Amino acid sequence: MRQKALFSSAIILGVLIHMLAFSAAFAEPTKETPLLFLGNMNIAPVVYLDNATPSGAAVDIVRALAKHMPQQIEIKAMDWSEAQELVLRGEADALIQISESEERKKIYDFSDTLLESHFSIFTTTSRVGISGVASLRGLRVGVESGGLPRQLLESDPAIRIEIVPNFVVGFKLLNEGYIDAVVVDYRVGSYILAENKIHNIKVSGEPVAYSHSSIAVKKGNTKLLSDINTALQKSKADGTYQKVLENWAPTEVVFQTREQITQTIYYVTIASLAVLFLIAVIWMITLRKELTQRKLAEKKLEEQYSTLYSIINSAPARIYSVDGQCRYTSFNQGHADAMKAFYGAEIAIGHIMFDYVTVPEDQEKIRQKLLSSLAGEQIVEEEYYGDELRSRQYVQASRSPVKNENDIIGVAVLTQDITERKRAEDKIREMNEALEHRMKELVIVNKELATFNYSVAHDMRAPVRHICNFIGILQEHLADNVDEEGRGYLKRVSVAARKLGHLIDGLLEFSRMGKAEMLAERVNTKNLVQAAIAVQSSGINGRSIEWVIDELPDVTGDRVMLRSVWSTLIDNAVKFTRTKEKATIEIGSRQDPDSGDRVVFFVKDNGVGFDMKYKERLFGLFQRLHGESEFEGHGVGLVSAQRIVQRHGGEIWAEAQLNEGATFYFTLRKWDNSLKSI
Repeated sequence: MRQKALFSSAIILGVLIHMLAFSAAFAEPTKETPLLFLGNMNIAPVVYLDNATPSGAAVDIVRALAKHMPQQIEIKAMDWSEAQELVLRGEADALIQISESEERKKIYDFSDTLLESHFSIFTTTSRVGISGVASLRGLRVGVESGGLPRQLLESDPAIRIEIVPNFVVGFKLLNEGYIDAVVVDYRVGSYILAENKIHNIKVSGEPVAYSHSSIAVKKGNTKLLSDINTALQKSKADGTYQKVLENWAPTEVVFQTREQITQTIYYVTIASLAVLFLIAVIWMITLRKELTQRKLAEKKLEEQYSTLYSIINSAPARIYSVDGQCRYTSFNQGHADAMKAFYGAEIAIGHIMFDYVTVPEDQEKIRQKLLSSLAGEQIVEEEYYGDELRSRQYVQASRSPVKNENDIIGVAVLTQDITERKRAEDKIREMNEALEHRMKELVIVNKELATFNYSVAHDMRAPVRHICNFIGILQEHLADNVDEEGRGYLKRVSVAARKLGHLIDGLLEFSRMGKAEMLAERVNTKNLVQAAIAVQSSGINGRSIEWVIDELPDVTGDRVMLRSVWSTLIDNAVKFTRTKEKATIEIGSRQDPDSGDRVVFFVKDNGVGFDMKYKERLFGLFQRLHGESEFEGHGVGLVSAQRIVQRHGGEIWAEAQLNEGATFYFTLRKWDNSLKSI
């Protein structure tokens, strides 16, 4: 009875188990949140975005791991800094392909090795001698901003590191010569070169560094890390891992098998024989044409040689050439005639040139010059050659080495008779020496004359002053005892004496301006003009004068002397506009068109002007273009102004029209603080 009851219970329990299993089979499965794995979107072919879809070797490995993981995996490729922040905040689960470092170990746990990286040096195919880090010293090397290559190269300060935004740009900079090398993971570099069809770049030497990258999880997430390592081991065990690496292998040189090589040699041999046969046929066809063309070319060459020989032979110069033993290889008729005239020699091809020279001094000079040219020296000289009993001439000779591909095989010489030129030069030299002597004499005479003028003027000053004084005394003394005619005579004598005194003062001023030492200083032109106008203002006596003053730059010169120039020109403008109801005086400047460091000043008035046919008298000593009864003056002011401007290295001139005004121009050097003298 008890056994039957147990048996019935077992049957009921089995039915319940089957019912539960059947219900579980048809029940809706529980939904789980997939794991979020994040990768760098910019390191093709490891991890990158391909049309917004994550791709790359590391991505395919993670997809293979997903088959062995207890949860589904979602993969995203994005900005690398943002990806790391998301994992640290717990908003993502793992980072794909990241290298270990001491700092990273503090915040992440790392899986077993995911990928191995070989960091290699990429250079242009033409560069040699680069193998290893030491060979990069002194070169510009492109690396990415983070990662092992930068850390490795920064330890050597002699290597000039250039940060590249990405390696497509880096390789283009390398090709264009802006940098000398790029250090990058061999897998990444090869992929970029192939995908972007960048040529002329190679890998130089062995890898400079190796590193291992892993999958990283937030520190302490040991369960996920254990699941990843287990899945990674299973992928390596079943061969899936290796297939992914083979699919993403870098582009390599494809080596042929022995059978393929033999077959290739066979086909190449057959093709070569066919090409040789075709070449032989073409050669036989073209050989006849070649011979015909060669004959035509030889004939043309003979004609050209004949023409060239005629030109050389008829040239006014004397031309010849010698070989390495100084034997004649060619000469024109001019040289042959000269050798006969100089030394009575009948020259011939193959004979040593200087053996024909009968003057020992000439022979030694010619021999030494030819040997120097055979040693590679280019020589141009002027010498005196020839036998005194025959003919002797000044000759200009130009000797040039004649070379083949490697050696100097002779000398080419061109000579010209320069006897007449030398005689003319000697005559000019004699004339220059005579002129220089005359100039020195003239300078002495001018100095003596200037001294004499100054002495005479200075010595006359006191007597003339005495005459003026005594005439004044005489006029007072005889005031009531002389008739009107006598007083007129005394007045004329007084005026003449004063005029003579003014002329002597002007002559002394003119002499001082020629002898006074000049200073090179910065002169404020505007201040000088304003001071000269202020002096004039006191004597204008109510006249209507319109002053128009433009910009006036500073100049380099002697302030005292230049004040005299401006005073003279402004005084003249005021004086010669006296007849105008309304006078206009314009003062200005402009750039000298003939000199970048000079300025042209001008003083323009609307006064009486003058006739331009008398302009040569304008700057003559004691010369006047207007009567003394019309305008006072002594004919010294403009002469002194001219001398001052000329001593400053400038020029002064005038333009005018009778009764319509005059303009005086003069040039001065702009201010230059580097100028120490005028």
